[in-house]
Amino acid sequence: MKNRLKLTLAAAIAAACVFALFGCNNDNSGVYEMNEPNNISLVSRNKEKAHTKLIPYNSINEAVKSNADSSGHFMSLNGEWSFRFLNSSDSDAYVNFAKDTYDVGSWDKIQVPSNWQTKGYSLPTYAHDNYPWDTVGLNPPDLPTSEIDEVALYRRTVELPTNWDGQEVYISFEGVESACYVYVNGSLVGYGEDSYTTKDFRITPYLQFGKPNTIAVKVFKYCDASWLEAQDSLKMGGIYRDVYLYSTPKTSIKDIYVKSTVSKKDGSVALKIDADVAAYGNLPNNHYMTVSVYDQDGNCVADESKLSAGISFNNEKTGGAYNAEVSGRTSLASFVPWSAENPYRYTFVFTIKDGNDNVITAVSYKYGIRDIGFSTDAEGNKTFVINGQPLTLYGVVYYEHSAVNGKAVTKEEMIADIKTMKELNINAVRSPGQPLSPTFIELCDEYGLYVVSDLNLETDPWSTKGAQSIPGDQNIWQTALLDRLSNVLERDKNSASVIIWALGNQSGSGTVLTSVKNWLISNESRMILYDAYLTVEDTDDFVQDDTNVTPVNNNYDTPADLIAASGWDLDKLNDVANNPEITKPIIIQDFDMGLLSSGGSIDSYINIIKSHSNIMGGFFANWADMAIYVPKDSANKVETIQNNPYETNPDLYELQYAASWGDYENDSDAVKTSKYSLNGLLNADRTMQSDAYEFKNAYASIYVSPIDIAVGKFQVSNRNCFTAFENNYLIEYEVFNGSQSIKKGMVEGLTLSPGESKEISIDYGTIGTAEYYVSITVKYMNKPVWATDDYDLIVFDKQYDITGNTVPVKSGAETSTSGDAFTITEFVAPTIETMNSELAKGNVFVSNPMSSNFSDVFSLYYEVIETNTFWSSPKPIIYLSGTIENTGIGPYADGVILNLPLDVKAVEDGVYQVNIVLTTKYAIGDIPAGYSWRYVFTPATLGAEGIPFEIDYSRTPTAVYDDDGNQMRDENGNLMWEEGDPMPAVIDNPYHEPESENEIPTSFIELSNSRVHININPETGLITSFTVDGVDIFESTNEQNRGGPIGSLYRTPTGGDYVAGLAGSENGDALKKFGMDPTAMKLMHDVSLEKVASDHYRITLQYSLPSTDTSVASATSKNSMYTVVYDIYANGVLNVSCAFDLAAESGIPTQLANIMTLSGNLKDVSWYGRGPGETYSDKLYNSRIGQYSSSVDALSTEYLMPSGGDRSSTSWVSFTNNDGKGVVVTSDTSKFAFNVSKSYPWEDIRYSRDVLSRSGTVVNIIGMQRGANAGSAADQTYLLNNATIEAGTKYQFSYRIVPINNVSEAATRSAETLKSAGVANVSRLNITAGNSYALQSIFGDKQYVSTSSTGLSLASGYGNNHQIFKMDTANAAQSNGFLLQSLANNLYLTGVGISTDNKDSIEVGFAPYNKSATWQTWTKNNNELTAVGSGYSLTLASGSMDPGARLALMISMNLGTAAWTIEPDLDDETLVKIKNNASGLYLTVVDNLSYKNALLQALDQREFNNAPDTDWNVYSALGGIDNSRFIQTSGHITQWDLLPSDSQMWTFENAGNGLYRIKNNANGTYLGIREVQNSVTKVITKTLVEFNANNVDEDPASIIWAIRDVGGLASIINTDYNLALEAQLVRTKMTDEEKLRANITDDELAFKNVYVLGINSWKNASSQKWNLKSNENLQVNVQAQADWFKNAGIDKK
Repeated sequence: MKNRLKLTLAAAIAAACVFALFGCNNDNSGVYEMNEPNNISLVSRNKEKAHTKLIPYNSINEAVKSNADSSGHFMSLNGEWSFRFLNSSDSDAYVNFAKDTYDVGSWDKIQVPSNWQTKGYSLPTYAHDNYPWDTVGLNPPDLPTSEIDEVALYRRTVELPTNWDGQEVYISFEGVESACYVYVNGSLVGYGEDSYTTKDFRITPYLQFGKPNTIAVKVFKYCDASWLEAQDSLKMGGIYRDVYLYSTPKTSIKDIYVKSTVSKKDGSVALKIDADVAAYGNLPNNHYMTVSVYDQDGNCVADESKLSAGISFNNEKTGGAYNAEVSGRTSLASFVPWSAENPYRYTFVFTIKDGNDNVITAVSYKYGIRDIGFSTDAEGNKTFVINGQPLTLYGVVYYEHSAVNGKAVTKEEMIADIKTMKELNINAVRSPGQPLSPTFIELCDEYGLYVVSDLNLETDPWSTKGAQSIPGDQNIWQTALLDRLSNVLERDKNSASVIIWALGNQSGSGTVLTSVKNWLISNESRMILYDAYLTVEDTDDFVQDDTNVTPVNNNYDTPADLIAASGWDLDKLNDVANNPEITKPIIIQDFDMGLLSSGGSIDSYINIIKSHSNIMGGFFANWADMAIYVPKDSANKVETIQNNPYETNPDLYELQYAASWGDYENDSDAVKTSKYSLNGLLNADRTMQSDAYEFKNAYASIYVSPIDIAVGKFQVSNRNCFTAFENNYLIEYEVFNGSQSIKKGMVEGLTLSPGESKEISIDYGTIGTAEYYVSITVKYMNKPVWATDDYDLIVFDKQYDITGNTVPVKSGAETSTSGDAFTITEFVAPTIETMNSELAKGNVFVSNPMSSNFSDVFSLYYEVIETNTFWSSPKPIIYLSGTIENTGIGPYADGVILNLPLDVKAVEDGVYQVNIVLTTKYAIGDIPAGYSWRYVFTPATLGAEGIPFEIDYSRTPTAVYDDDGNQMRDENGNLMWEEGDPMPAVIDNPYHEPESENEIPTSFIELSNSRVHININPETGLITSFTVDGVDIFESTNEQNRGGPIGSLYRTPTGGDYVAGLAGSENGDALKKFGMDPTAMKLMHDVSLEKVASDHYRITLQYSLPSTDTSVASATSKNSMYTVVYDIYANGVLNVSCAFDLAAESGIPTQLANIMTLSGNLKDVSWYGRGPGETYSDKLYNSRIGQYSSSVDALSTEYLMPSGGDRSSTSWVSFTNNDGKGVVVTSDTSKFAFNVSKSYPWEDIRYSRDVLSRSGTVVNIIGMQRGANAGSAADQTYLLNNATIEAGTKYQFSYRIVPINNVSEAATRSAETLKSAGVANVSRLNITAGNSYALQSIFGDKQYVSTSSTGLSLASGYGNNHQIFKMDTANAAQSNGFLLQSLANNLYLTGVGISTDNKDSIEVGFAPYNKSATWQTWTKNNNELTAVGSGYSLTLASGSMDPGARLALMISMNLGTAAWTIEPDLDDETLVKIKNNASGLYLTVVDNLSYKNALLQALDQREFNNAPDTDWNVYSALGGIDNSRFIQTSGHITQWDLLPSDSQMWTFENAGNGLYRIKNNANGTYLGIREVQNSVTKVITKTLVEFNANNVDEDPASIIWAIRDVGGLASIINTDYNLALEAQLVRTKMTDEEKLRANITDDELAFKNVYVLGINSWKNASSQKWNLKSNENLQVNVQAQADWFKNAGIDKK
């Protein structure tokens, strides 16, 4: 084809290599397998050049009909083939399988096309971001080991029509994965690779007529070229697309190429035609080609005309034939352009005629005439246009996949998919890196879908391996890539639907792809897309695609025609789209918006697209989940499939996805790796997911958007490019009072040109203030030609909330709560703790978690056991014992001191044990009266060498020595003593350890009456059982069922949670721990019952949710707090009030909710709210307010893998059993969302169906709900819905559980109110005028609004006096040492002593300067801070990396936790901050150290171990203190984040009416906004400034600000301009130092995110929310928890 193959020199050389392999051998001599699957330089043998699919016809009339099946030149080979599946290592045993003499009678049968995995042979493989084989030790293109490679042999016979004798015959394979040898009658015909494009072989020389021909194929699942096929799809071997034979006359048309040029003057079209012709046998004479054109009705619109005077063949044969190129033209004076809206096609008929004008052969092609290109708008942005109109792609990723047939998708399935796409307003498809089948491309031409056609390439796992990158700069891959490009380009070049070529997907950059790109540019005029940026001659023109690029950086060009926004957040997309230096159209590629439950916020993307002419749409989700039906009887898969196929026996099958096919160690790994195979809008079986409906509305061609819902103003937009809104659409509306329809109507008289928008008004009629909605539906007036019979004609449908009520409608009646008085039965075992030095004084620490006085329930007996080691036969005796009748310990006492009268005069070296026995005074539930258990304190249990009782030395005997000075022995051999405390002859009070003893009973709290039984776990505060009138409401707790309600910050993840990094990440792991580990929600005090009335009890619980490690001391100011109040009523009503007060450091929650485990008998679910499908705050399309019913099982299995399933805007939800009895959950304060599942959010479950048999039902009652796809932090500014939960949120909600006898009661009971219930408290934003606050952004890396010499900025804390130390070298006790004086207290950092006295550590505090205390001097060695004198290093002693960790001096063990960096101040080098290298936190003075109980406080003050705040007078009496080795200190030291300095603190001055002036504490300037005019452009901009009120010459500024409370956070809004303070994300180049630190050498990758301070219109975005931290909030408050002294020393005496 002249003027088409304009090869560059390099590409021509490579293409020549490929062509040499195409040549056919006319006989079968010397043709044999040459291990091609392992030879990357051989991509094919004897394969025909790629071409447009053309089937010959015998006449023009036949060709006009264009029905290949009716052509006498076509024979399908689809159907049953003989089949043998084997491993590649076994294939040698079948070397003769292709010969007709080889008996295949024992082989299996298989249908072609198919994948053998769907027929029961082996399993599919899937690897989302890697190859499906172990790449370790492999050197591409080496193949994986033969153990994982699969080979299959196919055989069938075919008898050819006799009229084919004398013609040329070809066999065509449209898809074989991944490579194949083809044999005919025992002879090897050829070899081909490329799993996704057509392979034609000329088989004429091998055929025999008059008897059957044997066709055999050897298929390899993997070959060397599989390194190029790492697409995100299932790997499945087989002949999976159509196979057929076709014949041609000896002279035939091999290929055609039609190019159209539309005249902008008269609308005519010129059609240039290039054709390839071949002649086998004799060289023809006087032959010529003709062309004629027919419209869709078969009318001739361009009469038959010659393309040229004649066909001029080459004189030499190539590939066994004489070849010729023929070119010519025809034209149409007018035409109907092809578009996805009107896919009009003309039939082009081409003939070869001889000199007598006889038709030798005819072929036809259905061709859509359309004009594509660029237009340029006023700003210079290029816009992609089709037929002169800007085009927006509303696309999906379409990997051809069938739940039944795998990749062998039937034409009927494709048509069904395309019709469904049209119903969902989808107009474009792409199969990234994976060419679509020719059948699907032809259907896109016919039905109207735009196509991005990809070459077969994706090497993401190996695309960034430096010199080993595939393809990178490795020329060994060039032959294969040029072959693959040619395959898809030549096949699809005439398809009207193909508007863009794509160079594969995610395969890096390099010279090989540059060559491929250049070849494509030389051969095609269509646009080129690629999602990475190639290395070309001028590398300064563009940067790597996955690099963040600031709008300031204008070098954002690409060698492709289009910019692929692959994985960009909305912030980056907006930046690039608004950059005037970037003019190329942008296509968005965000394929994961259909991952699991997702699809939310898609309208936010469309909103940005429609507001930027240079964004031409995109592809946002995969079409369908990749799962397949597999026989449940896994041991007999092949037999089941052959004898009982899915189509007739679906009950024998179940859907499986990639989690079933990998070798995973656990469910967590399986879910993590495999979930991305479930990222479709549709389920694999093509049932709709809610995501599909969300996309349908967002993609709607006629779109309705609200202007002012309250008054009925809306905008209607015609998004069509060519179709006007006239008499072809109708708009209906319906007004509802709740779920009751009160008015219906239609919008009359509206007309819209393509691209036009108009405002409409809807008259709601008379409405009140309760709960009113309007539903607006756009429909086709008539059924489109592509529609299915059951299509509902709906284009767009959404229900809008008119009144905006967030509280359920109430009737005014009050809920009945009366009933019999409760009986309270409780047992919570007291805790008794102590330590050796306290026990010596008789002190034990008792906690009584019960509501009764301790001594009313228990009697207490104590005894001291002594063993005198001087006795000849030491035996334990009861030294003393006694009982305490009244301990004085009241209800709910925590760690109070009980002094036992232990008047012990100890014998030297005696061994002592103290036992305390508690005995119940009356029966408590199942615990009988008189039940006893004991607490034992021994040196072993105390972790010490002994109890240091006062020693009575008079009891110490004197040894009796002989003359030689040896101690004498008596006649029994015992050592002889005199005086002292001799062993008595008879021991009156011997002690015997009990042979068995009682366990401490399990704790419980029970409330019961004649109707209600509720049990509460006193250790966790969770309700473990709940029964009303004999009906179990909660499932009894066990290892599986957790009871409830459990406070929850984490939900079963949606796809959006995974994509945003909130699940399957450190954030998710931390949040989900609160539910899966009951101890992670640390109960701040004991469970206590408050008696409101005899029939009404209340329990108030408060939990601390530490940010990470919950076992060690943590900073209370950084903890999230969760409070819950239960009100329990005598008739079974349970009211629950929750309050969340989250610290910004605790992570980003995905829900604020309660989780309950309801009885599995409550199987039926009804609700009033949005439905019937799942809904989220950003996912409300296809939902209406109403009453809906379902079942637990149905709601639990909406997705193959547990995900999503929330129902929002719920007023009530009921759960009932088969008798209709159960409960309704409702709220008086707010509507809520709920979620029903059989698994907990923190579990990794492969299949929802796997847990249906569980006894309990997990119900989430959700107060605040994150959107299904709320995006990353950088997306928040652009989301149309408030779909996020911010870190640092404060939120309160309440709900109640009400027993019902049938579902009909649910609405009535939920409409009632309850006024007597308690309310959980949550603090709200409280600003005090005159106080100072740090303004911390929750968006910009938790940075503070700061001022410095360079102006306003966002910065991390600079550090305050608690973290700044003055280094004093002059007074140091050692020449290379220094003192560290705190600016907070002016005291010196001081170790308590120079020796641990055999303990693990020495504590550290502060003391005045003491010249003799060498341990106030520090040295720095190997980054360790060492105290002179002791030689010990300052270390994170508790093992925690958290703020608030305990620090102590410990022996250096080269631990990272003992390494510190001293950071001097830039202005004064003697002032330093000291950072721990392991945690990144700074040495900080503690303001307040509190203790969980008195025992911990005693531990902190024990002798010699911890000097700070110790009363030394007490301990000196126990042995004295050696002042030469110890020093008294005060205060504590810890590690902490850098706190804000004065330049980051702002005083809020009262400006009246709740408004403020905000003044900086360091320089006295005010935050303000000033209008600044550009001196050149005269444009006025509003700029954030520091205003100096004392400078009379300074231009005025607006300095009055309003503070808006947004869930405990603040939006700071200027009252004059209504502009909000905002943290803004920009991208900028790294400095050389930053590149070095990040180990980045490539300037194209050297970009970073930087947050800057700015202003913007207020839109409730997270970038505009600030955490106002007062001085009180910034105090360093630490609470010592149980493991605070994990590595501390032990007292010994």
